[in-house]
Amino acid sequence: MKRILLVLCGGTICTAATATQNGAIRSISADAATWLSAYYFKSGSKYKNEVEFETSKNFGILSENMTIEKWNSLIRFFSEKRGTFKDYEGMIVAHGTDTLAYSSALFSLVLRNVGIPVFFVSSNEPLNLSNGDINPNANGNINFRKAVECICMGIKPNVYVVYKNPSSGKVFLHLGSRLTQCRNYSEDFFSEGCIDITSLSGAEECAALFKDCCVDRSEEASLSRCPVLNNCVLKIEPYVGLNYRAFDYTQFRAVLHGTYHSGTVCTEKTKEDPRYGTQSILHLIDACDEKTDVFLSPAKNSGEIYDSVDIFSNHRHTGVHFLYGCTNEMTYVKLLLAYSLGVSDVDSFMKTEFNSEIAYS
Repeated sequence: MKRILLVLCGGTICTAATATQNGAIRSISADAATWLSAYYFKSGSKYKNEVEFETSKNFGILSENMTIEKWNSLIRFFSEKRGTFKDYEGMIVAHGTDTLAYSSALFSLVLRNVGIPVFFVSSNEPLNLSNGDINPNANGNINFRKAVECICMGIKPNVYVVYKNPSSGKVFLHLGSRLTQCRNYSEDFFSEGCIDITSLSGAEECAALFKDCCVDRSEEASLSRCPVLNNCVLKIEPYVGLNYRAFDYTQFRAVLHGTYHSGTVCTEKTKEDPRYGTQSILHLIDACDEKTDVFLSPAKNSGEIYDSVDIFSNHRHTGVHFLYGCTNEMTYVKLLLAYSLGVSDVDSFMKTEFNSEIAYS
């Protein structure tokens, strides 16, 4: 029998819907593991007589309620179980969709060397309707089934997300290090290089998936020990009217600032007019001075660039750190790891590829 470790983080896939006067309330249920395994064993999977599930503790975290402290609880759990991973063919983590891309990014680094395939699975709706019937619109069961089948077919060790996009009905396999959040008003997930596994059925075909992906198996000192994350990185996204006076930068070791699609942010200052106010990133750089590092992503300061990029990259001669190549979610968690672990050369750490997280050039 193939043993699979089932970790119930929480999220919609672990909820039950209770009918109310205005609709229904979704709450974490203690029966989630029973539902998932029962549905799988009733499915048409050809591996259903070859697997057994061992369920760990239920963390009971609604995805939107994920915090740094709860990430640390998960990290401690995985660290305690690390010596037993060899006893399993694979691991499945039931997780909600709202913060799925952040968690899959984090654990694609933390769990990259565990030696077994790790799947994050979720559901767009609760597995059951409020009357107890199976929810025909929920994709959680097929996501779970596909994860089990990939493990049984011998997919190579890595951290994956498997998810059926409701808009197309296709099931995609994603590298956890490349997943991006769902867009607003959508329940579809995407990632660079994701693979359609809707019709996947052969072990040889499965073993070839992501065969060229990069997993650094070396015991890199900064990632070989169990990290304890600190809430030390402030993430800011640009918008018209953003006022940098609203933030207290002294609480953080670094600021991760997003960009508009062309890799730019507001500077106000031009070569003709040196004035700028609190809506300029130059105000942020002044406030951070040399006490808090400033990173801009995704952006480049070489090649053909805009005046605004040249202006803020050289402002006060402190220099802004430019990052390019990873998803917004991965850039954040990787920076969080770097400062929590006390990495001495953060720039080098961010440019080192540990698990195929550098998806764009």
